[in-house]
Amino acid sequence: MNTLKLVFSRVKDDIRNHPFIMLLYYIGSILCVLAFIISYNNVQNSFISFQHFLNSIEFREYKINLNEEAELKKEDFNFLSDYDIENISCSTSFTDNYDNIYEVRTFSSIEYIYDVESKLKDNKTVAEVFNNSEYFSKNVIFSSNSASDKVKMSDGSEFEICRIPVTDNYITFDKFTENNLKTTNIVITTKTLHNSFENSEIKNLILENLGHYGITSVETMNDNNRAMEELYSMINTFVVVFLILLICFIGCAAMFKYVFNLNRYENVIYCLLGASKKRVTAIIILEAFIISVISSVSAIIIHAAAYDTYFKKIDYSGLGYAVSDYIIVAVFTVILSLATIIPFFVSYMRSPVMQMKEKYS
Repeated sequence: MNTLKLVFSRVKDDIRNHPFIMLLYYIGSILCVLAFIISYNNVQNSFISFQHFLNSIEFREYKINLNEEAELKKEDFNFLSDYDIENISCSTSFTDNYDNIYEVRTFSSIEYIYDVESKLKDNKTVAEVFNNSEYFSKNVIFSSNSASDKVKMSDGSEFEICRIPVTDNYITFDKFTENNLKTTNIVITTKTLHNSFENSEIKNLILENLGHYGITSVETMNDNNRAMEELYSMINTFVVVFLILLICFIGCAAMFKYVFNLNRYENVIYCLLGASKKRVTAIIILEAFIISVISSVSAIIIHAAAYDTYFKKIDYSGLGYAVSDYIIVAVFTVILSLATIIPFFVSYMRSPVMQMKEKYS
């Protein structure tokens, strides 16, 4: 308790004896914390966006183009049993009673439809349809486009229309193969993103097992540099933010070092009166801790109060800030603040007390 009183007394003395220096230190610390708060959400959002980018459907797709229409069999894809396949999609066309031609795509899992048509997840009508096995036991196209109740496929087979609010037209992959429908393209979607070795392995398996259908190309987004470009962009964001914060913290640490030097005589007196260097260092660190907490709280109050009018405009993440976010920022700020000033105490701990007495007497 006495140590705490002494620390607060030192802080008050610093403000009274060096008001301009302490004002600069507080302003610098507050600006530093504000920069940290602003960067916190934007960097977090950048990382989340990159993760979503890599796990997006387009990065998990293997697009296979055929040189002519082919009738696929379900067992043609058994070679993918060792991989988590989310969907197998092929496209064909159907004609309604008004001779309108529509494209229709296959799906092999309902989860894939929910993934693509995210708005359908909370639609009760869609849920009832997809949970009703009757729709999957007969030839049905799920569509919101066709005005007909029954339509004809390119081979002449008839399909019923089930109207649900989907963007595209869908039929099950099972019914596609059962009716011997033809396609010139196949899209295989995996549940997870694969590394370059697995990606190459899957492409070779596709060429080996489906090559007899006349494959002209197997394409995947992993073949180009988009992922690396996004990764470099995210890394650049992290580096820029880190350098800004590092400069801010070093500047604040330099200001505290200046205050520390102004109080060195007082620190020598503590040692001469019997206080150990470790105790004096603990007092100084506690003083830095209190100043850092005050700066953090002040910055958080300023940010929260002015968020809607100013800071919201530069919060590109759109995530907003919860109390937990401010607590995390405050904790990291205090830790980083103390970490940046610790090197300044090394020379102090190594210098003999008598040498410091001669220097400051």
